[in-house]
Amino acid sequence: MPYVGLVVLTLGTLAFLGWLVGWLVRRDRRVLRRETDAELGEIQFTRYEWTCARPVALSGMSVKLSGAAAGPGISESQRKTVKFLRNELSALVPKAIASGKKHLGESHAGEDVDLVLESVPVLESEGCFELWFGSPSNPNPIPWGLIVEFSSGKVVSVEAMH
Repeated sequence: MPYVGLVVLTLGTLAFLGWLVGWLVRRDRRVLRRETDAELGEIQFTRYEWTCARPVALSGMSVKLSGAAAGPGISESQRKTVKFLRNELSALVPKAIASGKKHLGESHAGEDVDLVLESVPVLESEGCFELWFGSPSNPNPIPWGLIVEFSSGKVVSVEAMH
């Protein structure tokens, strides 16, 4: 019987910590403001990132666009990166898919997957961005997707999200 109080205290502490973590996550994801941008349309700003409310046309492709929000708005370096993507994205996607399939072939015994571009996060440094891919018809090798990071139009890294 002396352990009942300890068990109750432990469960209460765990419940409080779970609530606290959930509150912190919700706080960071809460939309702080919305702006209308002439090039990108409506943009939603949270504590650490901005996201276009609707897909954006880049190089003939319609993609979800987001980025790190280090300041009060989209930085000039991010705008230059978006301008680069408007012209070059369609040429970079096949490179990213080839790099992604090579990476998956090395790490997943050559399982063939179809890769579909899901979103484009723009990083803070000029010319740096990521292409996030999913595999809707074969999610087993990469259930949370594949990230191909670019810098100045060149593949820097490929990472499967597990």
